[in-house]
Amino acid sequence: ILPPKELMQILQISREVKLFEAILQVYKAEFSHLIGREENQIEQDEAVMNNLPPSYAFSVDIGQTKCFATLFVNKQPFPKTVKKESKVATSYAGEETLSVLLLLGARYAMGEDIIANGRCKASAVHEDYVNQNQPILTTLSQPVARRTSFSIQNDSVDLDTLATNNSGPNDTQGNIFYKNAIVNPPNPSGVVAEATFTDIRFQQGTRLKLVRLQFGLQITFRSQPDGKMHQVLLESNYSQPFVVMTNENQWETSAGLLLKRELFDTSNPTNALNEISWGQFANLLQVHYLKATRQDPSNPQRPLYYEDFQYLLNNRLQRKLT
Repeated sequence: ILPPKELMQILQISREVKLFEAILQVYKAEFSHLIGREENQIEQDEAVMNNLPPSYAFSVDIGQTKCFATLFVNKQPFPKTVKKESKVATSYAGEETLSVLLLLGARYAMGEDIIANGRCKASAVHEDYVNQNQPILTTLSQPVARRTSFSIQNDSVDLDTLATNNSGPNDTQGNIFYKNAIVNPPNPSGVVAEATFTDIRFQQGTRLKLVRLQFGLQITFRSQPDGKMHQVLLESNYSQPFVVMTNENQWETSAGLLLKRELFDTSNPTNALNEISWGQFANLLQVHYLKATRQDPSNPQRPLYYEDFQYLLNNRLQRKLT
């Protein structure tokens, strides 16, 4: 069982690893296309990332050409319970704001080869559709029947262009110039833009059902080598699940559903188990507890202590270690 600070550091590292895996998959799809490999030879399903739709693509086909780009949910406050008409991210210390990254292949430049046609838009997806392995949307004309019907307030935001490791000229020490200043760019190559949702709200409850968010962005991209412009809809991976409550008395059931889902997530091949170790259970319980009580995980005022876990193990779980 890990202390809260070390536990959150491991979760942070895990999130960064997933981002780099997504970037590598975009590059892998682009490289495989360049050397003439067929799409079915690209083993995209080996990416060890949670909550990927079954058809989540690191490239999109447009006729005979391809767009090597995708959206990736990078930061999120989920899993958590959300009160109807309240802000999803409440901005207490330690809670992440909801943000989505635009990842591009190595041969694309934002603003030149890729142009955003509008804002990045969020939509809600019922957990039932996630479990049924429904395909994601890849064109602008496909129906959205698998989506939920309830409205989302402040569901679209503009993209902010980011400085990356492959932007700008280098000096003799390998640093990169931005606006006549030498800085260490904060974002890895391939991450070119970010959409941050600071005030997203839900207008109705989910009736004690788990829901996830998915994000879409219409872009125009320049195909290579002919230079023609094409329109395509990019879609992100799914967010972690959440429940929208209409009344505070729904919290206990909602929180229990979210904890159980994360403990026994059979939709994730890396966690398709009917049992979990005591250590994993205790660590996940600590994470959910800190979120529910809105404590800063780097400096919690009252985390679950060793004595709390011992009481739970001895009196509630009959000292079972799985």
